[in-house]
Amino acid sequence: VALDKGVQRYLVAYREEGDEPGGYRILGHALAIGLLVSAAMTVLTGALAPVISDSVFRKPQLATMISVLAFTIPFLTFTHIVLGAVKSLEVMKFDAYIKGVTEPLFFFFGASVCFFVGWHFNGIALAHLLSALAGACFAVIAFAKYYSWRKCLAGMRNLRLWTDLTQFSLPVMGYEFLYILMMRLDALMVGYFLPVFQVGIYAVAIEIALTTKKVRQWFDPIFTPIVSELNHSRDISRLGHNFAVVTRWILTINLAFLFSMILFGGELLSIFGAEFTVGLSCLIVLSLSQVMYASMGSGDTLLIMSGHPYLNLVNTAAVVLANFGLNLFLIPRFGMLGAALGTLIAFSILSVIRVIEVYRI
Repeated sequence: VALDKGVQRYLVAYREEGDEPGGYRILGHALAIGLLVSAAMTVLTGALAPVISDSVFRKPQLATMISVLAFTIPFLTFTHIVLGAVKSLEVMKFDAYIKGVTEPLFFFFGASVCFFVGWHFNGIALAHLLSALAGACFAVIAFAKYYSWRKCLAGMRNLRLWTDLTQFSLPVMGYEFLYILMMRLDALMVGYFLPVFQVGIYAVAIEIALTTKKVRQWFDPIFTPIVSELNHSRDISRLGHNFAVVTRWILTINLAFLFSMILFGGELLSIFGAEFTVGLSCLIVLSLSQVMYASMGSGDTLLIMSGHPYLNLVNTAAVVLANFGLNLFLIPRFGMLGAALGTLIAFSILSVIRVIEVYRI
């Protein structure tokens, strides 16, 4: 429910003001609200599992798997909030340890054990549950190195659901949902308009192009608390400098990726089969669209953490609608290339909007 972003923003602010009780109150409320909402989602998902498996996926055997996966929601929510508190201190190592090492290792171990005992299908869901539980346990340990669990639990008193924290987090949650849709909308519409073999080619091209998302994932965790801190202290000069540095690094790495796709994209696509090389033009255009998005990609972090989450939500919603309209017009006329061009135009519009807004803020 995006409470980890709210925790990072408000913890930095309370820390700057020397208000320790306020910080623990935010932490306590975030954990309480997050666990209540995630528990409700678990119950709802479990109750609807038979309907989802039968009516949506048309595979009744998925009901048990969906029910088991539903139990991962509270553990994942807890881990995200706790790691958000740790990252607000600009300590990133525990996020890497838990998300990059602990959870994958426990998933692999759980999946291997389930496979050997014969739980091939539902065993994957159990492995995910084990992974989420392990991540939550290690998050407890990481949190205790910097915070007091006793004070955090005390901060849960006088719980209110509608606070500055939830008002901030709700538009962030909406943005994160729309972001997923924005990144996959072209693929969904290609699947609707074009033959299966073209859908497969486009899917490979878009997965390669989306590799560039990893670059932002390197920088955003450390940039987020810095934005919150400098915005709270109103140090606009340093904030602008840090934003320029992050943008320059992200853009430089993504430009190198774009040039490599222009030079070697055909060879890369041929790994999947000679027929996939017809998607080279799509791959180049999609890579260019990701470069355009990356050119101001950290602008969303700047807008959110400087207290403008609704503005960022409106931006993303507008671009999703624009992308939908462009794809509706271009895909029937130009096929796969039309989808890639629609994405490029939509992301270019978003980048221009963010340049204007960041400059004014």
